[in-house]
Amino acid sequence: MYRRDKEHAPKTNSHVRTISADGRVTIPFQIRRVLDIKEGDYVEFRTGNNERIIMRKMKPANNTAGILNHLAKRKPIPVSRLSH
Repeated sequence: MYRRDKEHAPKTNSHVRTISADGRVTIPFQIRRVLDIKEGDYVEFRTGNNERIIMRKMKPANNTAGILNHLAKRKPIPVSRLSH
């Protein structure tokens, strides 16, 4: 159990959270504000050295999910119209 006394208090930039049964963790408001993370944004998690997890907000250029969705709205081009 985590003890909240001065001797064991987290550092200023440290936040302690509980993992839910389905593996979810709430990102503290202070961190979301600093990283400008909003609902629907993508974040990346990497494992670092010494049992550390590195989290960073994905920039739109790094997010390739749905990048070709605009092509799905186009009508297909018949093979006969393609030049050889």
